[in-house]
Amino acid sequence: MLSLVDSETSIAEFIKRIEDLPNDPPFSYFDLKVENLPEKATNSLITSLVHPKDHVYLIDVYSLKSAAFTTAGNGGTTLKDILNVDYAD
Repeated sequence: MLSLVDSETSIAEFIKRIEDLPNDPPFSYFDLKVENLPEKATNSLITSLVHPKDHVYLIDVYSLKSAAFTTAGNGGTTLKDILNVDYAD
């Protein structure tokens, strides 16, 4: 299954679906598409395969901007927490 994550509602739903999955073995794999290297790197798309559910999510960072990393699921977890990254707008 494939889902486009391009709104704050859909990123919150994505986080809600993965925030309680176990970390061992890894529950999800991420691929980041980065543009404008090496000057000012910008991330435009994150692809996530959620393994136990065989579901692929395409996260539209270009449209969501910082909301992609700061919108929380029900448990208060954000994509920033999951990826353990700092995001500058």
